[in-house]
Amino acid sequence: MQQTLTWFADRLTNNIVFGGFDENDALSGVVGITHSQAIKTRHNAFLWGMYVRPAARATGLSRRLLDAATQEALVHCRSIRLAVVATNQAAQRLYAAAGFRAWATDQGALMVNDVLYDEIMMRLDRA
Repeated sequence: MQQTLTWFADRLTNNIVFGGFDENDALSGVVGITHSQAIKTRHNAFLWGMYVRPAARATGLSRRLLDAATQEALVHCRSIRLAVVATNQAAQRLYAAAGFRAWATDQGALMVNDVLYDEIMMRLDRA
């Protein structure tokens, strides 16, 4: 399913998105973060949409993007939450190295081509 331009504009307007660029100013990675607006959960931020192009992986860009997003979120929130596909071990290692800890598994959270995938729920709490 393709999203509309309006959907993307809303996503960029109502979230914080960080980008990382290569030496040719080409976008090599992105990460998005949003803050809950509900009164009872506004102490939480949610990390979403982390992606780094294969050519930029293992360069430190993923960690720099993650650090920028977490630093921004923890200014306003007490906890950052994310979900990572259980089969994505590299992402889980990145998040764990940044201080995130797993706290739950959402079984069958995603379905891609009729295959179910679990998601690991992780969180980082402000000290």
